[in-house]
Amino acid sequence: MSFGVYYTQFFVAVDCSIFKYNFFIVAPDFIPWDETAKFIVLPGWDLNDEVHYLTYSIYSGENNDILLRNSSIPLSNKQLLTVSITNLPIFDLYFFIFDIKNKKKEEFKIYGGNSIKHIYIQSDKKIYRPSEKVKIVALPIKINGNLYNKPLTFSILDSRNVKIIIQKIYYSWEKNFYHYEFELPKFNCTGRWTILVHPSSSYKILSHHFKTTIYVQDYILPLYNFFMDVKSTDDEWIYEVTTIARHSIGKDAIGNIEIEGICDNNHSNTLIGPDFFNLSL
Repeated sequence: MSFGVYYTQFFVAVDCSIFKYNFFIVAPDFIPWDETAKFIVLPGWDLNDEVHYLTYSIYSGENNDILLRNSSIPLSNKQLLTVSITNLPIFDLYFFIFDIKNKKKEEFKIYGGNSIKHIYIQSDKKIYRPSEKVKIVALPIKINGNLYNKPLTFSILDSRNVKIIIQKIYYSWEKNFYHYEFELPKFNCTGRWTILVHPSSSYKILSHHFKTTIYVQDYILPLYNFFMDVKSTDDEWIYEVTTIARHSIGKDAIGNIEIEGICDNNHSNTLIGPDFFNLSL
């Protein structure tokens, strides 16, 4: 497991200084239950050549009632030190104490959780009408690339950003994805809705929260808005055609346009009717 995995989203850097004992600690935003967490200790600039020892203790829970690990390792005054934490018992919260010669202590409270890399969320469509049923699937992937198959929590926020539904969903080996459905209200529900998904066991770890949005509206817009302008040129066989296509929610549509033209009896203008127009997007 690479060091960068745990520090891309959030880190805590603490300057611990007392007399000549200067150092920085970079801590992960959570302690993975099934992977290796790493603390980085950076030495200060005014340490002498003396070898110092860093002692760290790990406790469980809010009340620090169980000592999980205690260790002491040499601390270089010129090179960074990596403290790897593996095989800790599963707890929702860990309490770390770092100590140098009993003269300086730094403490961290860090939540524990599964090593989630990403949760892919997809709705059956992006635009809904009131009272329609919304179907959602989610696919959580761990940092090692394996599928996460423990419970997920789905939270639905309405257009007022009010959380109206919270539902725990369990993994189904038959369907492969996590599936959830809910029905929109009949009235006063238009606007943008948000679907939040996170592992049920690590709800306090912000980097494990993922979301997508849907839109609810009372009227139906066409999937594409299409505009076309045709102009003649000096060459009777060449015409300038300008086309613009956009999704109904404003995003540019990308695809191919095919146009067939016929001339009138005077062979002077091109007539482009709906029967000779083909748009594929």
